[in-house]
Amino acid sequence: MHPTVLSEGAVSRLPDQDRLAFVWRFELDERAEPVATTLQRAMVRSRAQWTYADAQRAVDDGSGPESLTALKWFGTQRALREQERGGASLNSPEIEVELRDGQYLLERRATREIEDWNAQVSLLTGMAAAQIMLAGRVGILRTMPAADDEDVAAFRAQTVALGLPWESGVPYGEYLRGLDGVDPVTLAVRDAATSLFRGAGYTAFAGEVPAETIQAAIAAPYAHATAPLRRLVDRWSLVVCEALANGRAVPEWARESLPELPKAMGRRHAAGRTPGERHPRSGRGRAADGREGQTFDGTVLGHRGDGARVQLTGPLVSVKVEGLDAAAGTTVRLRLTGADIATGEIVLVAVDGPADADGAGAGGDRG
Repeated sequence: MHPTVLSEGAVSRLPDQDRLAFVWRFELDERAEPVATTLQRAMVRSRAQWTYADAQRAVDDGSGPESLTALKWFGTQRALREQERGGASLNSPEIEVELRDGQYLLERRATREIEDWNAQVSLLTGMAAAQIMLAGRVGILRTMPAADDEDVAAFRAQTVALGLPWESGVPYGEYLRGLDGVDPVTLAVRDAATSLFRGAGYTAFAGEVPAETIQAAIAAPYAHATAPLRRLVDRWSLVVCEALANGRAVPEWARESLPELPKAMGRRHAAGRTPGERHPRSGRGRAADGREGQTFDGTVLGHRGDGARVQLTGPLVSVKVEGLDAAAGTTVRLRLTGADIATGEIVLVAVDGPADADGAGAGGDRG
């Protein structure tokens, strides 16, 4: 993601190198709730480099160091605390791009437990950062309003149509945590669930605590504070939190520029991305390129204007099909008539015929 002079040099975490860092330290009780939190600037040294696959094996067979194997207890406890708060995580499977026989294919990979445990470390840090800034009455939060009743009702109806109904009385977060499959229907439900994760933004404040402080999906105040190389706002959060945590005044440059950050982050999201990020659908164009004329099966997610949005079984993409009139949850057969790698645009038309037994459709490779 960064030039090698940074990624393998000044800011790398490769083993046996000393690097400057902000270091968070949490003392936890038996429920993995923090009873003391510190944040300091320090020099750190990485002792080993782990892949998620290697780390998962080391935890499973007990061969890993205590600092690694403790993640299982920590992640499990923090997931329980999330459930108690009413938080909701939408953990979608990883999508990996593979070049096979001259074609780009998209492969699903379910996330490993250790990835979820590690994500809880970032969540705890962001929640702690928010509490420090709220107590100090200066900082910037990541906020998101709760979904409105209309969106909730629409999503519940979609889950019924897709065959994975969200039963009445089951908390939203509990329902999402049960969506652990990688089949097309589960993927379609996850896609529909994103309609309830809208309206996220940044709220800067200095002197007065804002009226809205909650990030609804986390069900707690939250701040971005763990990725200063990737997100601009994290650099301010860390500087503000480090000063407050150590009883010092927040630097004036940080305090005075806080109001500019929400707009800056908005501009970055809209226009400051790489060409690949500006066209996030380009991967779907590559997956479909060269397969014009083939037919695929898909599951209808719902209506979109004068057509319907469909989750294909293979290649693994979702796309709007103009003129398609079918109810959510319906299995349809579509023929690919065009694909543009540059824009990611895929053109499909509905065709008659029953679905194949394997669900891939005639000529459709499973992705």
